[in-house]
Amino acid sequence: MSDSAPFRAIRRARTAVLLGLCLGLLSPLIHAQRAEPIHHEVPPPSYTVQSGDTLANISQAMGVPVQEWAQVASYNQLLRNLQVPAPGTVLRVPLQLLPHKPATALLIQTVGEVRVNGRIVEAGIRLRESTRIQTRNDSSAVIELDDGSRIQIMPRTVADIVENRHHPAPDAASGRVVNWFTSKLRLVQGALDSSIDLIAPRAKPLEVETADSLIGVRGTQFRVTSAQAQPDRIEVLRGAVSHTDRKSRTEIALQAGEGLVMDAAQPEARQVSRLLPAPQLGSQTTTLSLPHAIWSFPAQADAHAYRVIVSRDPGFETVVSSELLQLPHKDMGSLGDGLWHVRVRSVDRHGLEGFDADTSLLIQAAPLSLSRCMWRAAGNRYCNGALCC
Repeated sequence: MSDSAPFRAIRRARTAVLLGLCLGLLSPLIHAQRAEPIHHEVPPPSYTVQSGDTLANISQAMGVPVQEWAQVASYNQLLRNLQVPAPGTVLRVPLQLLPHKPATALLIQTVGEVRVNGRIVEAGIRLRESTRIQTRNDSSAVIELDDGSRIQIMPRTVADIVENRHHPAPDAASGRVVNWFTSKLRLVQGALDSSIDLIAPRAKPLEVETADSLIGVRGTQFRVTSAQAQPDRIEVLRGAVSHTDRKSRTEIALQAGEGLVMDAAQPEARQVSRLLPAPQLGSQTTTLSLPHAIWSFPAQADAHAYRVIVSRDPGFETVVSSELLQLPHKDMGSLGDGLWHVRVRSVDRHGLEGFDADTSLLIQAAPLSLSRCMWRAAGNRYCNGALCC
């Protein structure tokens, strides 16, 4: 049997990685077999079964250990996973079975107290696999993956980086060795807002898992929320997402503008719903004055509640609060004076949050005379025999 050039390259890359790990010469070897980044969709490596093939030599040609053949068969949806496929069958290579090298995510933004593996950190550090990120009520963080995708860790959230790695493997068309990227996050509790951009080839879509759900993502903008004893929520703003119930292994596809509530107690009741449209907030900055900076916005039909998010920047990467309101108004006085950016979503009867509407608030400090007067009155101070105010 004659092997194709791409699979000879797979074996060379695999041998290089193993030798590098043993001899401490990984960097020079990788430099010699340079893995070039690719910024477009690339067909994954594949192998065409030939007459006379055995499971052993097919596995060898694919660069996969023969003991992992069951995973190869499952990946290619072969019904008879212990038999040699018919000649002419095209098998895709499950890259996660190939040698890999670790990648790191960059913590590009922190607001308030953010902890990584229990330590308080600031932006600029690199995050490896098996890293836990925690935010508090008034804190948030943004991480950037190696493919340029950004994940926002919202307030009151615990999330783990489970998998974050590169798989050097050949491009089936050119034979060049490229870095195929894989990543998986675990949402323990809280909420993630994600913007996933396909600027590098992926061995598989980004995965976000909770206790009950597995979400597969490719080139999309979506949200995931999970909390103990409450259903998972998935909301897709752009692109597409696949949702898999981890117990029944049943899968549902979600398109842009759709959401899903996953109740582990009633998995058969999963139903895709349309997201509510963005509220009408207007484009003008609203000015509020302390001490009573009450902000109201128009109610929306079919909204049962509202999510109000406050950020220091218009891109909403420096989120300072995220609150669920029953009515369309909120006291903003605790923010202090300055320019604040506000994002509002309508929440439907299922708890799904709709499309975003953004606006800005200018909160002004109380006039000095009024502030002084309030302080004196609170302290029971008198002016000329009468209460000063």
